Amino acid sequence: MMDAARLLTSGMLDRGVRPSVPSAVLKYRNTDLMREVINHAMDVVAGRGVITGPRNFLARAYQAVPIGITVEGANILTRSLMIFGQGSIRCHPFIVEEIEAAGMEDEDKAAKKFDGIFYRHLAHTTRNALRALMLALTGGVIESVPRHGEIKRHYRQLARFSAAFALMTDVTLLTVGGGLKARQRLSGRMADCLVHLYYATAVIKQWHEEGYPDDQRPLVEWSLRTCLRDLQSSMREAIINFPVPALRWPLRLLVFPLGATGLNGPDDGLGTKVARTIVDDTPVRQRISRGAYTNMDPEDPLGRVLNAYKLANETAGMRGRLHEAIRNRDEDELDGIALLMGHERKELVDWACAEGLVKADECDKLLEALTALYDVIRVDAFDGDGLKALSRCAKGKRKVVERSAQE
Repeated sequence: MMDAARLLTSGMLDRGVRPSVPSAVLKYRNTDLMREVINHAMDVVAGRGVITGPRNFLARAYQAVPIGITVEGANILTRSLMIFGQGSIRCHPFIVEEIEAAGMEDEDKAAKKFDGIFYRHLAHTTRNALRALMLALTGGVIESVPRHGEIKRHYRQLARFSAAFALMTDVTLLTVGGGLKARQRLSGRMADCLVHLYYATAVIKQWHEEGYPDDQRPLVEWSLRTCLRDLQSSMREAIINFPVPALRWPLRLLVFPLGATGLNGPDDGLGTKVARTIVDDTPVRQRISRGAYTNMDPEDPLGRVLNAYKLANETAGMRGRLHEAIRNRDEDELDGIALLMGHERKELVDWACAEGLVKADECDKLLEALTALYDVIRVDAFDGDGLKALSRCAKGKRKVVERSAQE
């Protein structure tokens, strides 16, 4: 989702467009997803991500998360004010013209122009309301959608929620008006709706441009189901908390006449397929990581992990036979050797060779793989005296710069 949205937005820039709202959407959502991804990565690598040192490939990224969230407009500001608060006015087909008409000096011409635009605006809102209701009642079946990629049901849901979002936008502008920016929670929820619509669109566009490869289908399905689930949740929250209480039930009946059901997000089966796309060494794994830094050098912090991954795949059969034999061995056999301990790797491989579990020419490869796998879970350790000496060297070197009140 992050990569598809990045490519969609940067493509606009390449064509000379200045996409102010899409840029704000991308900045807000990608930095937010970056924080989520890195937090999950910290959970996975455990101690490696906690102990800062030459083995830690996540520490700097984790430290940089607040910078991405805060710089160039903090996400809370971008979400609550900029995306919908500014975008709804700048991107609306009638609001800008209505503002211009209201500002005309000739009152007669202004009233005539404003009336014409306003009635078109009302017709537009009515059409969106009827369209949103009919699409919600039929599940979007009446909407004509592309057949490419066999994702018609997702197209229909996106069409349904696009109409609902347009309706919600018009109702919000007509009722809240100039007080929209003061309604930051409403503005934030509407911004979330736009974000999920944008990211779902970006995923479909990217898949289309790559020729609908079937091996990417689990990723596309997972992304679209996630976007639609979050979109439904954000829109429900916006309606439930709409600042004009009298309009809550009418909006709920128009947008969710049958209740908010059927969009529950990806299930565990699909999640497992998505997980396999990065666990297995497949073209999809390469597609996901393209543009990211990679290094196979075992001495590099990240290369150490990737090298262990490569060796683990190459020796999967040997390690499987070894682990099966360990599980089935006599409990009294080799009692003095803790076969699963990392520092007993040589004894473990020698035992496997003696038992005929691996061939003689495979022993070195198996030992290399076990060494790499053990090495990849180790964390950095430092001598206490060295740390004390380092702290003494740094003591007194940092000085606070005093700034005047005018700076």
